[in-house]
Amino acid sequence: MTGYKKELFCNISNTKKIYNKDWKKTNIVGSLISANNLLSKGNTIVSYSDIYYNQKGINQIKRIRRNFDILLLNNINWKRYWKKRFKNPLDDLETFKTKKHYLFEIGKKTNTFRDIQGQFMGVFAFKKKAWLKIKVIIKKNPSKFKKMDITTFFDYLINNTNLKILTLDYSEYWFEIDNIKDYKILKNSIEK
Repeated sequence: MTGYKKELFCNISNTKKIYNKDWKKTNIVGSLISANNLLSKGNTIVSYSDIYYNQKGINQIKRIRRNFDILLLNNINWKRYWKKRFKNPLDDLETFKTKKHYLFEIGKKTNTFRDIQGQFMGVFAFKKKAWLKIKVIIKKNPSKFKKMDITTFFDYLINNTNLKILTLDYSEYWFEIDNIKDYKILKNSIEK
């Protein structure tokens, strides 16, 4: 899925690219809607393009056999990394609460680390049947969902559907690159 800076992805071989022509007016859910044909065909793994992580994360997802509709990789080493990125990590962090590895809250502002049992990494998987149910929900109010960020959307699904969102603990390296400082943290960490 491409949108912003799509030309930077043009040289990746053996990759099907879907362009979200409305990327300026939508958010992640809008991009997923643009990829509906692909998501409707089978189980799908989705990964943000501004993150750097170990292949083991994808392998973990492929091996999972527990019951789920949506699966999120959960960065359990988030605190150490966020302290490198922000003077006050709570300025950027959101809630992430689970029970027996099933997500029951995500994406809300918090002022305490107790509300953060992990961190959404930007890597998740949909079962085909889950996406087909989600598509029906989106069709009822497409303009509402197209602009929604993904953690707000997952929280909406938790509170308004019976879809099961399983979290899978991930302990390998993970970096989000939003700016030059993030890139330098990544570079320094890899060179060690």
